[in-house]
Amino acid sequence: MKKISELDFSNEVIQTDGLQIVHFYNPYSSHSNDTDMILEELYKTHNDVNFFKINLLHCGMLCDRYGISLPCVLVFENGVLQDLLQDVITKDTLVTKLTSLLSSN
Repeated sequence: MKKISELDFSNEVIQTDGLQIVHFYNPYSSHSNDTDMILEELYKTHNDVNFFKINLLHCGMLCDRYGISLPCVLVFENGVLQDLLQDVITKDTLVTKLTSLLSSN
């Protein structure tokens, strides 16, 4: 999973084709760390999906734009926001969402 900054977001996520999973994390949040572990596991088995993480404490403009709270995963397809998963996110929720999006392609 690749760490990006607010400055990288447009080039890495919005202007990129395919499925992008972006984890807005807080290094001090246990829920955020749990979500990060789930995404790292999925990253290893889904080569056709781009996984990113961005520190929520350093991306105020993006947080305002998307109304983000923690933990939070945004799902983009071809630069378009498809889903925003907030609160406690389980592995089953993420796998179901990925499977649905990948099967529609």
